[in-house]
Amino acid sequence: MKYRALTVAACIMIVTATSCTNELTTVPSVVNNALQSGYPDAMNVSWEKAGKDYEAEFTRGQKELTVLINDQGQVLKHKEEADKEAGAQP
Repeated sequence: MKYRALTVAACIMIVTATSCTNELTTVPSVVNNALQSGYPDAMNVSWEKAGKDYEAEFTRGQKELTVLINDQGQVLKHKEEADKEAGAQP
């Protein structure tokens, strides 16, 4: 009986944890156009809702970037992570 209760609890936790993501499949066209005009070579773009704004995570060459765009298409914040291959060299 305890095993069954633990299994049910674990299943509920897994379902709840995976449903808490804010990842989006579509964003307003003005937001997408802002990203495409500023970063035409963006690859592997994933979108998340960050409050009232939209956060795009993508790769550009060997770098990973994060851009925060409001619902009017204005870029609010830009973050670029260091080149992973360059950091691995002595």
